[in-house]
Amino acid sequence: MKKTFSILILCLTLLLAGCGVSSQDVMDSIPTLTLESGSNSTTLPSFGHEWTVTNQWGNSNSIIADTVHPLESQENLTTVSLSSGAEVTLTFSKIPDSVTVTYWSADETDLENSTQVETSFLDNSFHFTVPEITGQIVVLISGSWTSYDNVSGTVSYAFRTVANKLDKLKKSEVEPNLALIRQTLGLREEDRLVPFSAEKGIGRESLRQMLELMIEEDAGI
Repeated sequence: MKKTFSILILCLTLLLAGCGVSSQDVMDSIPTLTLESGSNSTTLPSFGHEWTVTNQWGNSNSIIADTVHPLESQENLTTVSLSSGAEVTLTFSKIPDSVTVTYWSADETDLENSTQVETSFLDNSFHFTVPEITGQIVVLISGSWTSYDNVSGTVSYAFRTVANKLDKLKKSEVEPNLALIRQTLGLREEDRLVPFSAEKGIGRESLRQMLELMIEEDAGI
């Protein structure tokens, strides 16, 4: 009887030991974020997180991933094409209890000089408006999850914008933005990129000439 009882205890111990939460379980449960504006959609990876998963037996595991300031890691951030004043929708795979959206000018040197953007919640998604500023910006989105039974923590997501309206840029900002667009699109050196503004007519003649040349080449003229 004692032997049988000991075997049962051993089996139960082994069973409970196998009911822990693995690091992979934690990573797989971190919410994803999809950013949408107009017809554009981008899924952003986690920039940093402090995330805990607890299973039905009360076992838990946590993973903390600290990162440098987004201004200091701009080259590694996802680039997103957004216009000033554009409406942006944030859809999370798990709806957070709260969200903050903060941005910096891409050429800002003071890491504390940030601006928080007002967000709203509608139809299971958060929404914000891209600020009316010129040049590139770096955006940090932070979500907090506190009301779920099995998961809790904070996750941040970061990206930088690619300007897509030439008339909104200062003259000194044009070339850096063109270089960033080339990098983002993976353009070759021989690929021609024409900066254009419909509002001010900038680049209109260059674009017209390029289109005429393409038509002539296609027609074999």
